[in-house]
Amino acid sequence: MPGPVVSPILPEWLRENSLVSGLLSEPSSKAGFDNRKLPKKLFSSQKRTIFLRETELFVVHGKELRCADLKDLKAGSDKGEQYGGIAYQSLELPHLDFEISQIIRSADGETAVVVGEYDVGVALLPAPGVITLGARSKIALKCFKLEPAPTQTPSRVLRAIFHPLGARPCVVVLTEDAMINVYEVEFNKESATVEPTETLDIKQMLGIDRNSSYLMDDIEPTSICFGGVGSIWSIFTLYILMRNGEIYSLCPFLPSKWMLDTDFLDELKYELQAHKEIRDSGDPAIPASDKHNSKQICFWIHEISRLIRVQSLANGHDEFDEEPVGYILSRPTLPDLITPLLQGPYLLQPAPEDNFDESIFASDIARIGAAHYAVIAVAWSSGKIDLMLEFESVAPRWHSTSLKYKKFNERTPYPVISGYETINIALPEATEGSSAIHPSFTVDINFPNTLLFSHGSGVEMLNLEDWMNKLTAVIDQEEDERAIETALAKSERTGVIHMIGGQKNAPRYPVVGTAMIYDAYLGYLLIGATTSKPAFAVLQLPSKYHTQMLKLKQERSDLSSTSSRLTPRPPIPVSRTSHEDAIASTEQRIRECRQRLLLVKQVIDPRLLKMEILVNNDHSMVLKKLKDLLFDEMDARYENAQQIHAAAIQQQKRFHEQINNIRRFQKQLLEREKQQQEIREKLKKATDAQQTLKDKVDGILSKLSAISRKGGYSSMSQAEQEYVEELDGIEKITNQIGVKQRKIMSFVGTLSRTTPLAGDSQQAKPKSEEDQEAPDSNREELTKMVQKEHRLIIETKKKVEHLEQQFQEIRLST
Repeated sequence: MPGPVVSPILPEWLRENSLVSGLLSEPSSKAGFDNRKLPKKLFSSQKRTIFLRETELFVVHGKELRCADLKDLKAGSDKGEQYGGIAYQSLELPHLDFEISQIIRSADGETAVVVGEYDVGVALLPAPGVITLGARSKIALKCFKLEPAPTQTPSRVLRAIFHPLGARPCVVVLTEDAMINVYEVEFNKESATVEPTETLDIKQMLGIDRNSSYLMDDIEPTSICFGGVGSIWSIFTLYILMRNGEIYSLCPFLPSKWMLDTDFLDELKYELQAHKEIRDSGDPAIPASDKHNSKQICFWIHEISRLIRVQSLANGHDEFDEEPVGYILSRPTLPDLITPLLQGPYLLQPAPEDNFDESIFASDIARIGAAHYAVIAVAWSSGKIDLMLEFESVAPRWHSTSLKYKKFNERTPYPVISGYETINIALPEATEGSSAIHPSFTVDINFPNTLLFSHGSGVEMLNLEDWMNKLTAVIDQEEDERAIETALAKSERTGVIHMIGGQKNAPRYPVVGTAMIYDAYLGYLLIGATTSKPAFAVLQLPSKYHTQMLKLKQERSDLSSTSSRLTPRPPIPVSRTSHEDAIASTEQRIRECRQRLLLVKQVIDPRLLKMEILVNNDHSMVLKKLKDLLFDEMDARYENAQQIHAAAIQQQKRFHEQINNIRRFQKQLLEREKQQQEIREKLKKATDAQQTLKDKVDGILSKLSAISRKGGYSSMSQAEQEYVEELDGIEKITNQIGVKQRKIMSFVGTLSRTTPLAGDSQQAKPKSEEDQEAPDSNREELTKMVQKEHRLIIETKKKVEHLEQQFQEIRLST
């Protein structure tokens, strides 16, 4: 199938002095130079100063990052709108005050890595759709500076890429001193810097002492890339390119927190079964190193399964629950399964020619995955491109620390790849500006089997479509050993299209960034940023190529959106309310409307947009359907908003009730604390009074004890002396009363004895009436005296008993 062709006509909205041209060439407000008038002095490195997120173009100028939507720029250019000289949104990068040479976005488009000569940072990009053209205010992005380890010295940064399996933004940085730093960024932290979570020394992995100068030039890395699509282990593999063209790899290369898709889990189960057979095989032809490697792989996969089971139990899942989309796991930390073994150098068949020119070096590496094989591309500073075929991806290997298995730490046997094609791009004589730009590749997941080769003098497009499709068709034909060779011989070679800088007698400017886009409204475009002015290339596609590109773009976009950020199942299933069910059904209707709109959009040929519009009945029907679909989507969105609003009101009511309950409980708590404080004060007063009374009683007892020992009361107080004297007086009165009572009793006895004698004398001699009345009166007086004395005795006894009772109470209280 023929590929795209560069159109000689450039649209009006891409020409000089257009809005897009201003976005790419307007001088930075942070720089003191105008790159349109003076050539900027560049430091030697790869340059990637622009990237695309859908139709939003992000451009770096010195220390400034700017962004605009190409659709808005084209629409504004067609309408002749003006934005006050600024047709883009400027983005601030706090804490990242350095000249930016590379900016790479993540697969989900949420974050970007910013690379300088010695500095690296990561920024959280604004959400899609918030960019405003002509905005005077700047958007300050959340940024972190990635610092080297405390033991490392600053070194030139060669490459920085995102890890495709990172559960959070994970950046892998390669520096000139052969160090690999891994950073895992959490944007909810307040710190402005991030330190590496893991550091790998490539020279130490190769067994080379850093203090030695032996073969130092052969261990100079220049670039890295991940495997991506292909075999099960390719996405776990990090490829490392050396200056002399040698290729090394690390597998498995994982961050501390990584994501595992359920599809990968199924493939890991197949790998487990295959390696179990090798591990348990009794075939003597299988080397011991292969059995040891299979044993390590089995342990590693078992540990993955254990981590998944632990996570499922922690989240409350059982075997009857629906299988989640993926899992966020920790990196396995089994003994001898921590540090991956550096494998390589790769053996090239046939062997490449030796390079004796020290000025020529390998600058970049890229990998394009396909079914059962992959293409590895290596770019050289001379303009040469090597395309190699990898039919068997590397398997995981770990560095063993135990003495028993140290013999298996040898890197042999080396991985093997087959050299397929070498392309030589005739580069013009290098200038001071072009020599500072190392050739690099740009791989876009939306454009499979296509590579962009950027160098100091332009951009070339490599189309691998023809021979890769034919190779894929015959790769499974095991009965024909020469099927692959025959298919490659019959297919066309890689097509090279000069996109920028390929015209004769055209000025050549060093290209510092490229991006490619295919959109029904914008067309098929290549955008290039140079040190002087922007460059554009419009591509024309064959009629059959359009439908395939749309389909592939949609599939790749869906794959990127699903694989870049997994959505694990919630840890605890939540029952949906009626409002949540209504919201879910409304969202389903919105998705259906979008799919129908996408189908109608794919039917329309983008070339119709450039032609004059001739309205007929068919067009009216299509427009009516589009209008109905748009109204349906608007109604669905409005209904969704109403449901969300109702749910929010109910949630607000529940929040207010909870707040009132909290306030009521707080008031009750304060009252109880007040009551407890009063009880504490009363208890303290009672305790103090008791302590005072105890001290007084102790003093009285001590004095009474002293008195009892000395036999006197001279040491007693006045009150105590009066108390004792009163007791003595009562005792004396009691004694006197006893004496008087005894006398009265004796007198009564005497009187009783004399009364009968008087009776006898009356018989003998009667007495007068006066003599008879005298004893009666004496008896009455005596009786009154006795009664009075008796009452006095009773009162005295009561008083004594009362005093004794008080004294007893005092003793008990003490």
